[in-house]
Amino acid sequence: MGYRPGDLRPVNGGPRVEVVAPTHCRNGHPLGPRQVHVSTELCDPGTGRYQRHNTWTCRTCGDVTLADGHPDACRSQADPRQQR
Repeated sequence: MGYRPGDLRPVNGGPRVEVVAPTHCRNGHPLGPRQVHVSTELCDPGTGRYQRHNTWTCRTCGDVTLADGHPDACRSQADPRQQR
């Protein structure tokens, strides 16, 4: 099954789940131990209810991968350049 970063996938077929992390940034750098900063970002998707996205920031180039794969779907509160 094709999981995307941020998706939840079952662990060993049981009731536990884990968050799928990206293996590489969009520039092709590997995202493994000591190569990625994992965090969350507050956003406003325009519904009036704030949400959080898991983020993975490449320590080599600074590329940020958002969990849902749709960075334009929300207005970031963490990055003032993206605020309206």
